[in-house]
Amino acid sequence: MIKTKGIVHFSLPVTDIDRSLAFYRDILGMEVSEERKMMVFFRTGNDHFMITKAPGPVNLGQKDTDTMCHQAFWVESDKYDDYLEDLKSNGVDIFFEEDRPPPANFSGRRAYFHDPDMHVLEIIDWGNPTK
Repeated sequence: MIKTKGIVHFSLPVTDIDRSLAFYRDILGMEVSEERKMMVFFRTGNDHFMITKAPGPVNLGQKDTDTMCHQAFWVESDKYDDYLEDLKSNGVDIFFEEDRPPPANFSGRRAYFHDPDMHVLEIIDWGNPTK
């Protein structure tokens, strides 16, 4: 059995690199760590992810408001409400919010929305994680 030590990065296929680069950098405030012709690497805290040009149309095969398959980003508790307002002021529709009480995994306030290719993203006020 392989024992992995963590996640190096994850990748999201996108239809328009420039449009998605602007969304993740300018609206979500991700730091661009490297740009290549068909991909962009981002840093958020100590974590990394990348967007890659999809070879064809992105078809996620999920309902617009399905939260089962999503990518979650941890935000500071005292900034959570400001971030919600910032998303809304940039025309981002927050389609679901909840506050999961402990002892649930990843308890805290959360909001779900889409990126330009309809990937479901989540910001979460994770507080002081214990798990």
